[in-house]
Amino acid sequence: MKILVAPYNLLAHYLRSIALVKNIPNNAEIVFLKSGRYDNFVTANGYKLTQNTLNTYSTVIEKAASFDFSWINKKSVNRTVNELIEIIKTEKPDYIIGDTYLGMKIAAEYCNITLISIFNAYLTHHYNDLRPTPHNHKANKFKSKLSEKSWNTIVRTVEKLTLRKVHSPFRKIRRKLKLKQYRDLFDEFTGDKNILCDDPEIFPSIKLPDNYQYCGPLLYSYNVTNQQLLNFLSKDKTRKTILISMGSTGKITNIGDLKNYFWLNYNIVITGAKEGKQTENIYYTDFINFDETSHLIDLIICHGGNGTMYQAINKNIPAIAIPTIFEQEWNIHRFEKLSLCKVWYAEQDIKNLYTLIESLTSTNTLNPNIIKLQTDLNSIISSIFSKLP
Repeated sequence: MKILVAPYNLLAHYLRSIALVKNIPNNAEIVFLKSGRYDNFVTANGYKLTQNTLNTYSTVIEKAASFDFSWINKKSVNRTVNELIEIIKTEKPDYIIGDTYLGMKIAAEYCNITLISIFNAYLTHHYNDLRPTPHNHKANKFKSKLSEKSWNTIVRTVEKLTLRKVHSPFRKIRRKLKLKQYRDLFDEFTGDKNILCDDPEIFPSIKLPDNYQYCGPLLYSYNVTNQQLLNFLSKDKTRKTILISMGSTGKITNIGDLKNYFWLNYNIVITGAKEGKQTENIYYTDFINFDETSHLIDLIICHGGNGTMYQAINKNIPAIAIPTIFEQEWNIHRFEKLSLCKVWYAEQDIKNLYTLIESLTSTNTLNPNIIKLQTDLNSIISSIFSKLP
């Protein structure tokens, strides 16, 4: 059995795909879509790479920050689908595992290959909550003038129209290839089997079809010991420790100037950012062994990414989310609603962030009683492959 794994070209998607396929039996040949950016993670875990690199939709992060969907257009979708089809024909997989790679559903259907899709629960028509309007969207100026019910009705109506509109290039290429038509963009994330990498208590769904299944958060384990980091975290226990992890889509600049006297009161560990000068209280590293260091961390500041948020609540560490794109706001909406994190936006007064940090590092306000994260992936993987043709 050969499986082609195609995560969207962002670090979080590659890491959670690796976390999933580690539970697939060793007799399966697993090949990852070559990214050019995260290939080292794939090969370090013993998996192969495709011959060709696919890096389309390259402007998605910049555009998404302003709620701009112009990156989804006839040219970009056609190019993506055609290149995916060529990769599938070259690799000849029995199954494809896709992680939110728009165009993969069309390519898999055209090549008649079973597609197993990984995505977040808030990206389905079955999600049982509102996907909020981005905080900086101009429509929000009317929110205070409407009742909550009226506002939510408008948000859902506009969302429905937007998802339909941006889906237009996919409908056109489906007609061209004589494939089944779907109603909107969310349908393009789905596959023959769908895995929701969320906790159902945190991100609930209603009326899920039989080909949908929650697997719980997919957390990548980085098991390398960094003794220098452990020494740094242990040397001054009079100061609280803050982990700043902005992933590949967040902005380290959102937290202000780290030279400000405020930060001297804390030990700061920064992951994933361009390395700066190590100081007495600031340590830069690409990754940390979270299981090994989490007991030494008092607060996490992040971009609101799914994996980082789950890591925080799984270890009962307070978190502050500073989102930069709308999907991160959809994600943190639930965590904030359940009092599992605090949210701050970069446009706000930096002094408010400092006050929030002081508050959270002095008192743990989380409620661990609602946390029931699923971790048994072996049985889920077995059930997925036993039910597929």
